[in-house]
Amino acid sequence: MEEPITPEEDLAKELHRQEREIHGNLFHINQLYVHCCDESLSMDDVEQNCMPILSKLRKSNPLVANEIQELLSKKDRQKLLDYFETEKQNLIQVLQDETKGQHMIEKQINEMRNERHPTDS
Repeated sequence: MEEPITPEEDLAKELHRQEREIHGNLFHINQLYVHCCDESLSMDDVEQNCMPILSKLRKSNPLVANEIQELLSKKDRQKLLDYFETEKQNLIQVLQDETKGQHMIEKQINEMRNERHPTDS
């Protein structure tokens, strides 16, 4: 019989889900950034290439997707690059905070499991 899931285990699952979402957001932002850095493309081409990626990003982070789309429409490459750098740093910080919290919760879960099922050492 399987033991019921504890609140800590439930929280750990949620943190893992959030971590995957943040990694996905970073991946999409990086793709957008690469397109914006490509100076061989006109800003119209950059905007066109970024639209499918923005659609994917919009599913999990509509605020950021809308901000990027607005900046793309202004056709100012430097403002876009500055925005990406700021957003990248924000997401990295969130990911680090989430990971630290996740490790603390997993440590608690392991300690609780060890208390329930001590080893014969």
